[in-house]
Amino acid sequence: MGVCFWDFAKPFEVSVARLNARGYRIDWIVVDGRSGSEQNGGQIADAVRCLDLEEGEPLVLLGHSKGAVDILEFLVSYPDLAAG
Repeated sequence: MGVCFWDFAKPFEVSVARLNARGYRIDWIVVDGRSGSEQNGGQIADAVRCLDLEEGEPLVLLGHSKGAVDILEFLVSYPDLAAG
């Protein structure tokens, strides 16, 4: 349901605003909540490939609900991207 109401209820929205105010860069990776973790892990990998990270810049992935499982799938299936 999150995709249906994305404009009205983004997970962690209040925290994101606070982190942005402190200079942290926040990017959203929207995946289909009804798709399998293998597909969503691939979408996460595609998004990570497109990030313009500075050398040594940390990447923190935070998932909401099934997003945590999707991130674990990404970590296992794409260890080269996960290692940075």
